[in-house]
Amino acid sequence: MKTQLKKFWNFIDGNKTIICMSTATILQQAVNSGILNDSKGINFAIGLTITLGGGSLFHHVKKGYFSTKKGGT
Repeated sequence: MKTQLKKFWNFIDGNKTIICMSTATILQQAVNSGILNDSKGINFAIGLTITLGGGSLFHHVKKGYFSTKKGGT
């Protein structure tokens, strides 16, 4: 049985890197602009989205999405 997070992770397949890195960028810009207060929670959320986006990017590289044979298994 898959957990809810795993189901969500599979649902956004193919867009994880963009979604996570965009979210981190938006949060960081909101902090820099004064829209959000700089707090441990916001810093954790930014770090988490960067980590998930980086993991997703690594997964793309591992599967060969950036090579000449795209989407290898």
